[in-house]
Amino acid sequence: MRMMNGADNMKQTHPVLARPEAVFIAAAVTLLVALLLPVHENLLDILWVCAFCLAGAATLICVAAKSSVDLVGFVPIVSVLTLLRVALQAVTARKIITHDSAGILTGALGKFLAASWPLGAVLTGLLLSAVLVIVIFAACQRMSLAAGNYLKQILPLKRIGIKTDLRMGIIDEANAQTLASRIATECRFFSGMNGVSLLMRGEAAISIFILLACLVTLATGNSFQTLSQEGLLGPVMAFPVFSLVPAVIVAVSCGGLMSKETLALRPESSDTPAASAKKITLINQETGDEEEIELLNPDFVNHVGVDDRIVEFEPPRKPDDEATGFPSCSNPAEYYKKLGDLISAVKSKPRIALLASENIQSLPVSVAVNIAIGLAQQKQKVLMVDTDTTRSALAQVFELDPKLMQKKILSSCLKNLSACSVPVEKIELLLQKEKILDCFDTLLIYAPDTNIKTSPNHDIFFFGDVTDTKEMAAAGNRVHRIPDIQSILK
Repeated sequence: MRMMNGADNMKQTHPVLARPEAVFIAAAVTLLVALLLPVHENLLDILWVCAFCLAGAATLICVAAKSSVDLVGFVPIVSVLTLLRVALQAVTARKIITHDSAGILTGALGKFLAASWPLGAVLTGLLLSAVLVIVIFAACQRMSLAAGNYLKQILPLKRIGIKTDLRMGIIDEANAQTLASRIATECRFFSGMNGVSLLMRGEAAISIFILLACLVTLATGNSFQTLSQEGLLGPVMAFPVFSLVPAVIVAVSCGGLMSKETLALRPESSDTPAASAKKITLINQETGDEEEIELLNPDFVNHVGVDDRIVEFEPPRKPDDEATGFPSCSNPAEYYKKLGDLISAVKSKPRIALLASENIQSLPVSVAVNIAIGLAQQKQKVLMVDTDTTRSALAQVFELDPKLMQKKILSSCLKNLSACSVPVEKIELLLQKEKILDCFDTLLIYAPDTNIKTSPNHDIFFFGDVTDTKEMAAAGNRVHRIPDIQSILK
């Protein structure tokens, strides 16, 4: 089957400033150039005004933006704005230490702050600076967590979805490349914002260091009263206002932007009432909060019987009207939820569920994958065992090496979800290995088109039409008859 080069090359699209060493070099070069470059005091005032105005503009962009597609050039703008403030801090500090005029704005604000009580102004300035730095670090941490959640949780699902749609023929190569290009844009944005968070943290640390350096340099051999009378203390007190206030504004705005649920979604068109995207809910593994992501294929919701499935390699099966006793479900999401609840109710430790059927059409690999993902999102450690070593469908879903899966357990791209491949005749040997069983909460054994020979100590979930066997009779109430997904979607 054909694979998309765009989706495979996503990891190569990270911007330069997403790397910590690049952030350090950029900040160091900016500081060095600013310390050596002569800047007139009037130009310094103009640049500080521009810094405040650009901070306000960045805030408006963060408030108005609804999707990362609207923020293609936002990361470079914020990076340049942050480096501009770092340069202005260095220039202002040099002028303060050398007793030069730091500009009309800095001087006027400094006189106002240090007019009454110089020592109190210094203590208050240090305290407020510490508070502002803490706020900046908190906002940057929020940005970093949001970026990490996208890159580790949401991005792998989107890549799997596109490749699966391409394999199934739902989309063609051109559409796949378009979707891959959009995901690459999202990936660059989130990676870039992670780098911006590092740069903002560095800016806050530089600001505090410069403030302390100015105080120590000026206070050496001089009293606070002398510094106040000579007008040297005022610019020092004004420095954190000019350096940290715009930094806080931008950091808090970016933190709020990264927390938007729609940031990685395509906003629905207001001109057409038809749905243009399919949204699913994921559980954040770190915070436990629900987050919505978008299944990127715009025609995805129009394909009956495929909307809630991640992967399917088999043709659809005709609906079966025969009653199975399984609780009625109105949609695939409810179907998978009830299946997950049935498996979670298994009392053995670990839970062992054999997903079996007499034909592949009754149990496509997508059903097993969706069940496993649902359990993994509940923070259960899940091991998927593929007994169909010929098709290796599970290996294709998670892009794992089929031969390596037969030798050892491999971690998938999703947290708490691992996979391996074991022939059906060796399943009982696997279930006797306590070292493996102790590492997982749930074992899902995917066994389509197979006659399972198992003891009655394990729960069996038979999908579709089932012919009674001696093993089923011996298992008793551990046998669960499950309708196939197509009968739910009829």
